[in-house]
Amino acid sequence: MFIIWLGVILAIVLPVFMADGGLGAIVENAVSNNMITGLDFSFSLKNPYSFWGGLLGSGFLYITYLGTDQSQIQRVLTAKSIRETKLSLSLAGFIVPIQTLLFLIAGICLFTAFGGQTFENSDYVMLTFITQYLPVGVAGLVTAGVFAAGMSSVDSALNALATVATTDFYKKWKPEADDAQCLKVSRYMTLFFGVFATVAALFLGGLGSILDLINVIGPLFYPCMLSAFTLAVFCKKGNEKGCITAIVTGLVVDVFMWRCTDIGSLWWNFFGFVVAFAAGYLVSILTNKEKEKAVAADFDYATASGSELTIDYVVKAAVAGKIEEKDGDGYYVVPGKLDKIGYALISFFVVQCVILALI
Repeated sequence: MFIIWLGVILAIVLPVFMADGGLGAIVENAVSNNMITGLDFSFSLKNPYSFWGGLLGSGFLYITYLGTDQSQIQRVLTAKSIRETKLSLSLAGFIVPIQTLLFLIAGICLFTAFGGQTFENSDYVMLTFITQYLPVGVAGLVTAGVFAAGMSSVDSALNALATVATTDFYKKWKPEADDAQCLKVSRYMTLFFGVFATVAALFLGGLGSILDLINVIGPLFYPCMLSAFTLAVFCKKGNEKGCITAIVTGLVVDVFMWRCTDIGSLWWNFFGFVVAFAAGYLVSILTNKEKEKAVAADFDYATASGSELTIDYVVKAAVAGKIEEKDGDGYYVVPGKLDKIGYALISFFVVQCVILALI
């Protein structure tokens, strides 16, 4: 990862010396081309990059990504304690905005270094800088770092897909399968998804930049995930039929917005979730005939599963004294309460908004 950051830093520093006029020319070009514009408070569904699109659209996207995406959650599940879990997630809240800011600064600097040159695909900007402006050894090092970082992300995604396919499908189909059989199946699933992803990449490569594809593919499926997760964990009446309804509804709504409207893609996260959750919750209320469960006398939070992990049940268990509100490190175990790190994140977000509003 250090090598990737080296490339970003070089993309910021070298243009200062390459451009005629240095840093002053970079700032002047950025201002004249509206690259240093602060928050845009105009409300338009066609513009996903306004303050409201970022708050609601990107907000729901990152809630889904960090809270439900298996590629992220599998890392959280390896944490040794609640403290490590919360710190690992919270760290992203501090690092991602700073990382994004550095990427934007690098883009502004490279714009001047390339003399305002336009590229067929914005993905080529950094690649051109690496191949044409960096010394041979450094260029090779940064390229190797890019491939290493890419493989690190891909193996997490493949592992997540194989895990979900094995646990949620194969184990349901063959519940008697032992660990050796599941391991063998997961390896076949990894191979399958690797080939599938490679073939898909060959077809998707011509549809735009990586950022464009992320902002289309993610919002198509994330509302389905978030609505089903919210129903299952936060709603007493949520059930399997409601979750399935939410997933199908979310996908239909998002595909409709994609193909039949000019609503900005980041907005799909918000509207897709609202409609999907509403449909799933309605179906859950109409089909859930189960009576409310009391906290079991032998409840154990470490081995709890299914409905025992809903917010309502966990809070009841805490009230009944079955679990402590905080763990040994002083971090809340019961959902819905903020630790110090939560307040720090909220404060950090407010500071960012104030700074951007003053630009």
